[in-house]
Amino acid sequence: MTPLSFNRPDLPREIVESYLDYERAHLQAYWESTHFLPITPDMYVDDASLRLYHSERKQRRARAGTAWRAFLQLVMSSLRARDFDLDLLLDPFFLHFPMRKECKYWYPGIEIPDKTQWPATLREALEVTHLHDPWRNHYRDHAQAHPAESVARLRGKFVTPTA
Repeated sequence: MTPLSFNRPDLPREIVESYLDYERAHLQAYWESTHFLPITPDMYVDDASLRLYHSERKQRRARAGTAWRAFLQLVMSSLRARDFDLDLLLDPFFLHFPMRKECKYWYPGIEIPDKTQWPATLREALEVTHLHDPWRNHYRDHAQAHPAESVARLRGKFVTPTA
């Protein structure tokens, strides 16, 4: 599967390589932004490992955001040069860095007070999340469900995940 799936053989190589480097370097920050682990003030005070994780998570997010803005500058330069059109931003595999307010809990139902109803493993939690929130993995499993696929002029413009 080609991670950057905009179907243009003449897409500037610099964009593709820059995007792939960015994605490889910041996937953990993406995951943490879409599967948010709430850390209460009491947890923060009581657990040194959670304090460290919280601090590192904030640093990862800040670094990813800075790198994302730098990548977008490259994209904007290519857009101005008409190397490709704005549709690139709708590509199902073009990860959009979630804004802080878009942070998600690990899985739906985490707020349920009865912990016996919570999934027993992270895998179960992710399966529940996937059913309720398919965008969490940026449509990588089901690109045909991406909103861009409902726009007639965009159908067939992007490489499918099986390519």
